[in-house]
Amino acid sequence: MAVALVTTATANPALQGLIESLAPNTPPAPPSPWPPAPMVWIGLAVLAVLIALAVARVWKTRERRRYLGALRRLQRQSDSERLLRLHRLLRNASAHQDPARKSLSDADFARLVADSLNQSEPPAWVNAHYRPEPTPDVDWRQARRLVRRWCA
Repeated sequence: MAVALVTTATANPALQGLIESLAPNTPPAPPSPWPPAPMVWIGLAVLAVLIALAVARVWKTRERRRYLGALRRLQRQSDSERLLRLHRLLRNASAHQDPARKSLSDADFARLVADSLNQSEPPAWVNAHYRPEPTPDVDWRQARRLVRRWCA
């Protein structure tokens, strides 16, 4: 049947002119790189979120290490100002988690420490810098636990 059509087309001069005026078959143009496919946009969005989470994690870890390093330096000191500096350090660490904690009263801060340590009473060293009696020994494990919890 195809042979018959070709024979008919070559016999008719009007069809022959039309066939010659047709453009040859050409492959389509390659796809443009812009705009990217939707999956590329989704992949870029996921990558941006992952980068933001990694930066936040690094920042939190750096802050935590900074507080723990300051706590170690305080532990090595033996002067009378040590409890006051420890109190400031713990207040700043708690404010790192919730900025409203920086303005807590001393009793509320002691209650926060006791709650964070899962104890019914706050340790004796928490607000000891306000009392005139001899200073109690600081339980540095509890202080480290507080910093780790508040800077997590």
